[in-house]
Amino acid sequence: MWAKRGFFILLVTLITWACRGRAETPPPSPSPSPSVPHTPAAVASPEPELQRHRAPTPTATSTPTPPPLPAGWACRGTEGPAGRLAFVRDGDLWIRELPEGAPLRLTAGGGMRMPRWSPSGRWLAALAQESEIQIFDAQGRLLQRLPGTDFRWSPKEDRLAVRTADGALMGLSPGGTPRTLLPAGTGVSRIAWSPDGRWIAYSGLRVLEGEKDLYTGQPGARYAFLGRVRAEGGPPQELLHAGRPSAYGLLLAGWTPDGQALLYWVDPMFSGSILADGFPLRLLPARGGPSRSLTVEPMLAYEDFLAPSPTGGDRIAVVVGGYRGAWTNKRLHLLSARTGEGQALSPPLLAVSSPAWSADGTRIAFVAMPDRGDLMGGEDARQGLLQRRLFVVDVADEPQWRQLTDDPAYRDEYPRWAGEWILFVRLDRWDRASLWAIPAAGGTPCGVVEALDPRGDWFGYYGHLDWGNFLDVWSPPASGR
Repeated sequence: MWAKRGFFILLVTLITWACRGRAETPPPSPSPSPSVPHTPAAVASPEPELQRHRAPTPTATSTPTPPPLPAGWACRGTEGPAGRLAFVRDGDLWIRELPEGAPLRLTAGGGMRMPRWSPSGRWLAALAQESEIQIFDAQGRLLQRLPGTDFRWSPKEDRLAVRTADGALMGLSPGGTPRTLLPAGTGVSRIAWSPDGRWIAYSGLRVLEGEKDLYTGQPGARYAFLGRVRAEGGPPQELLHAGRPSAYGLLLAGWTPDGQALLYWVDPMFSGSILADGFPLRLLPARGGPSRSLTVEPMLAYEDFLAPSPTGGDRIAVVVGGYRGAWTNKRLHLLSARTGEGQALSPPLLAVSSPAWSADGTRIAFVAMPDRGDLMGGEDARQGLLQRRLFVVDVADEPQWRQLTDDPAYRDEYPRWAGEWILFVRLDRWDRASLWAIPAAGGTPCGVVEALDPRGDWFGYYGHLDWGNFLDVWSPPASGR
């Protein structure tokens, strides 16, 4: 563990020097760590390296036939949150009006993931077969299909930004004709809207055919960059690159809540294995200027480990702590993007995941489990993860946290707010996923959806499951409830 931390410190020092402004020359390559072997061949083709670090095969546990969920588990009548729910079951897309609507299946044939409601709740988009964006209305009618491999809704209006397989960036309103914002070949990989909906930030990677790669020495150098473009179109603005050829990747994480800066991670040596153990979150002013580290410690590059305040300002909730295992060394901090100061929010000796803000910006829900060190895999990891519980911390004044759940039959995951209710996923010891709700002030949980994907996967990637691939909830504004 100390060897890894020393390696992280060395990497942070090198990257901090390299990211002071627009990189003109690549930083020196970090020295290999004895605990993480690297060769130019492994860097050029990271998959063999990743295979060496894959999670151990989970230990099969012989169990009897799973019993049905307990009688009376479901929310009754008007009990429960109001809003609209989208979820994936057996690879197909479903929706349900909350609290009393019946589930409605929208697709057949599988291959659906990442459902997302538009800001108004009138439209639902989802990724189909990793190559197509499908848009539905709130009643479940298919409106539009278009090529795409990723998308994001504007936070202010019902407009989509779509990344295509050929690295282009498109913009459109539901039912409208896509408009090219960045052409094919740009190499866009990640996208994020600014909080005011005026800009779309992007990170990406292009291949420079006429130049040699820094690590392989072969033609086809990698060029990593960060930029932004106006949502209505116009000349793109490249804000940062990682040298030509690039010595490391740049991965967009989002925006600060006030829209003044971009958040990103460095992908050291283009190594998926190094990145899997975390890297500090960095901040880059949107109008130009030197970048800086926002977290001193590394953090895992997961979307649900980073939560900017929904009410503006400069507060960002992050899960900090290096090492790929989500079951150890993960703490919830509240950071100021302006000053860089941080405040610990989570109880001691707990490993935290998935912070989520209430709409009014006064509370943060999260899940946490006892931190008993590196569980590695097998039955120790399964039993440890079954102790994940739901918490809420009040951040309006002096932080005060409360534990909301404590049922030993379930592992709690991925809280989402819906007014004064919190929806959250539960996994039982048969690895069945279901969706539940509980009042944010505390009370008895009740069931919302009996089954959703993924089926039979309790391990994910070292204890982390990307639940955003399988569900989304839209809640009406407070004035509309």
